[in-house]
Amino acid sequence: MIYFTYKSNSKTLSAIILKIFKMAKEEKKKKKKSYKYNEKTRNVRLKSSEFILKMLNEKPHSTLEIIKQIKKDLPSLCDDKIICNCSPSSKYPEWTHQVRWAVQDLKSKKLVEFNIKSKQYNIVIEKSISEK
Repeated sequence: MIYFTYKSNSKTLSAIILKIFKMAKEEKKKKKKSYKYNEKTRNVRLKSSEFILKMLNEKPHSTLEIIKQIKKDLPSLCDDKIICNCSPSSKYPEWTHQVRWAVQDLKSKKLVEFNIKSKQYNIVIEKSISEK
């Protein structure tokens, strides 16, 4: 590493650089957390999660059934004009992508599970020790 010193009013260049780095670090702390999706899109995912749990509480459903039911019952969340930008060839609306992510969120929290035979999602029911 090479150090240069430049004296101007008894301040060295390294001291000035350190001050700039500190200022940049403080500015970074002040900034709000950055999200990939805007608030409206995150809201689709949140409300979908709640709705999916209510749906699956009644009976198991496939992913397509979940998407169709959300479009029917929560049309305000379903803006078909906004296309998912995950890949250049994507032709699906972003809201369907968020619904699928909502299902995956519930799956990772072990609230729902996928039945491979029926190709449907079910609510996870905790089994007591005696049932296992």
